[in-house]
Amino acid sequence: MVLAIYSNELKYGLWVNEPEARAAVEKERHRTMTLPELQNYVHGYDRLIDLISRPERKASAKEIQKIEDLRQRAASELNARLEVQHSREQRKPKGFDFGL
Repeated sequence: MVLAIYSNELKYGLWVNEPEARAAVEKERHRTMTLPELQNYVHGYDRLIDLISRPERKASAKEIQKIEDLRQRAASELNARLEVQHSREQRKPKGFDFGL
C-alpha cells in the first residue's frame, strides 16, 4: 500500500497549494515509527543479514558487522518499546469494563 504524505499539482502554471514537499518529507523522516513499522524494520535487517551472509555475496566481515550492529540497535529500540507497552498493559485495572 502506498500512502501519500504530500500532494500538489500545477493548474494554469500555479501550484494549487503552497509547495511544502520538503516540510512533509522532514516531518515523516523524524516521526516516531509505529510498533508494526519498527517490527518490520527489524525484520528487514534479519532478511538483509541472511542475504549479505551468503557466500556468493562475498561480503566482508566489516560489512556484515555493520548490518548486524544496525539490526541490534533497531532490535534494542523494539524491545524497549515492547517493554513499555507491556508495562502499560500490566497497569490497566483488572475487572469489569463498564464502557465508561
